Amino acid sequence: MRSNKTFGISFFVKKYQKDKNNQVSIYVRISVDAKRLDMSMQRKIASDRWDDVRGMTRGSKEEIKRLNNYLD
Repeated sequence: MRSNKTFGISFFVKKYQKDKNNQVSIYVRISVDAKRLDMSMQRKIASDRWDDVRGMTRGSKEEIKRLNNYLD
């Protein structure tokens, strides 16, 4: 059975909403048939550590690896 439904999940940050420690909140966007819902992941990352293209954090520290695993 085929369905015409579209579905997508992406992660992003709002770089203009930095806190006093220069960190930004990570959000997930869930899209179904052009309707979308944005929710906070209740996680923060330094704004310069976010890779917009990949939708993940950059770096090799253990905490970065754990966060990327959580997002996966």
